Order: sequence, then C-alpha cells, then structure tokens
Amino acid sequence: MNVFAALFGTKHARDVKRLRPIVAKINAYDEEYKALTDEQLKAKTSEFKERVAGGESLDAILPEAFAAVTNACRRLLGTKCTVCGLEPLKMTLCVPPALKLQLSRLPA
Repeated sequence: MNVFAALFGTKHARDVKRLRPIVAKINAYDEEYKALTDEQLKAKTSEFKERVAGGESLDAILPEAFAAVTNACRRLLGTKCTVCGLEPLKMTLCVPPALKLQLSRLPA
C-alpha cells in the first residue's frame, strides 16, 4: 500500500464511506414503504415527478425513489432485488437466475 492510500484510503474505501449514508436512507425508506399499499406505492411516482418539476434535485429524491423501485420489484417478483451494476450513472437491479429464466419466457 502506498503512502497516499495509507493516509487517504483507497478510492473504493472513500466511495463506500461516501455512499454509506445514502444506503442507510434507502434502507430506512424501504422499511417505511413496506407498509404502503400498492396504490400508495404507485402514487410515489407522481409525487417524485412533482417534486422534480418543483425544483428538487434528482440526488435529493434518489434514496426514496430507489427504495420505491426495490419495493415494487419485491412485490411484483416475490423476491428481493439487489444492485449488481455500480458503474457511474448506471445502476442495474439483479434478480435471481431462476427468476430471470421465468421472465425471459414471458410474452413481449
């Protein structure tokens, strides 16, 4: 490990440290959204659109929106979806392999 990494940490460690508060917010909203009905969860989309149109930044609603999406996935697919692609500006939800096979057989 070089001197700079020892002093400042690796890029990965800094990114993880920066994202931990966001993950904590997502988990808190996720627990809160589990209690919502399907209609209330669906209404969150309209709420998010209104808030963005009102000037709120996408970064500000990210934890709530992400929690809403994972809750919708859990309800629709019956299983927990996780993030598997963490490239900048691109997050991908992963589903279990058995479920991918079932989804690929659905008509378009």
